[in-house]
Amino acid sequence: KRGISAQIHSTNEEEKNDVLNVLMDRKYREIFVWKTWRYMNIPKIKLKWKEGMPSHHAVAPRPVPPTKQEEAEKSFARFKKYGFWKQADLAPRYTTPVVLVWKGDGSIRVCADYPSFVNKWLIPCQTTSPNLTMELEKLKNYSRFLNVDIKEAFHTLGITESDAEKLTVATHEGNYT
Repeated sequence: KRGISAQIHSTNEEEKNDVLNVLMDRKYREIFVWKTWRYMNIPKIKLKWKEGMPSHHAVAPRPVPPTKQEEAEKSFARFKKYGFWKQADLAPRYTTPVVLVWKGDGSIRVCADYPSFVNKWLIPCQTTSPNLTMELEKLKNYSRFLNVDIKEAFHTLGITESDAEKLTVATHEGNYT
């Protein structure tokens, strides 16, 4: 359930197999092996901050109920194992508490409480939304579609060290960037 899942939408089984064969080709492996994205030559993202941001904002981690700690620690261990989280300095200048959201199936979604501090100081990226009508018009002549779900892909985006420090998360196990 990690990485990438793909659904091939086609009425023809032969077309589905053709698309699947293309996706499995060695030429495209680096695209579909999600762990390698972290190491591609993509420039690190530099976030833009509002003036006057405090030089320190360390917040204690939120408590995790004893009955939920084992499941939370499994999620944290997975983040560390795949390199999404690295141990932060002993006393980081910035920390944001982790918020654990229990989903209906019993699994955990790990979130950071960035709205409490980080979002107040972050300058939003100015991007335009695509025109849905124009995008649908581009697709009208196609009969094959591929739905790719890139789970946890945002973890593979590089962020400059100075910005990563401001995004440090605090857990009951320690702090991670």
